[in-house]
Formats: sequence, C-alpha cells, structure tokens
Amino acid sequence: MSNTHLNQPRTTSTDEEIIIDQEVRHTDGTVRRRRETLRSDDPAVEERIERARLQTERQLQIRDNDNAARGLLVGIIATTFLGLGILAWYLFTNNQNTEVTPVVVPAQPSEPSTPP
Repeated sequence: MSNTHLNQPRTTSTDEEIIIDQEVRHTDGTVRRRRETLRSDDPAVEERIERARLQTERQLQIRDNDNAARGLLVGIIATTFLGLGILAWYLFTNNQNTEVTPVVVPAQPSEPSTPP
C-alpha cells in the first residue's frame, strides 16, 4: 500500500455517534473507502480514532519516502544525460589541429671533434 493517495480521516460527531471516514486512492485508480460509525458511549472511541489517524500518518510517511526516492532517481538520471550531452558536445566541437610540422635539425659532423 505504499503507492497510495490518502485523504485525512474525517471525523464528525453528533451527540450519539462518531463517524470516521477514511479514503485510500491507489495508483492503479482503485479507491478504498472505509467508514466506521461509533457510538459516543463506546469506551474504545478515542482508541479507534487515534488508530485511524496513526494508520493514515504511517501511509503518508511511506508515500513521502517513495516520492523522495523516485525524485532522487530521476535527478541522477537527468544529471547523467546532461553530463553525457556536454561531453559529446565538447568532443565534437573541440577540433585540434594535429598536423605535424617538420622541424629542421642540423646535421651532426661525422668525425668527433678533438680539442687541440
């Protein structure tokens, strides 16, 4: 359930009943709705409301972590392509003249010179 879009649980109350609405939207388009109606004199009302809130927060945290990981991956891929593009541009536009210029070297005497 890490790829979900969540709405915060909506809690409405009247004098006699408390309604907890929770909606989970999955990335494949399906929506799961859950409605829980509690009586105000039920001893576990606060616990159930807190459990619904904690479940929603946990799913939101998982979704946020997944989004951050995807963003990091997209950034790395985009930076790689940008770097490869700059490298290709540099290699194609950097035309160095590689012509060899002949250098004249004076001929060495065949006999070694001896000092007198």
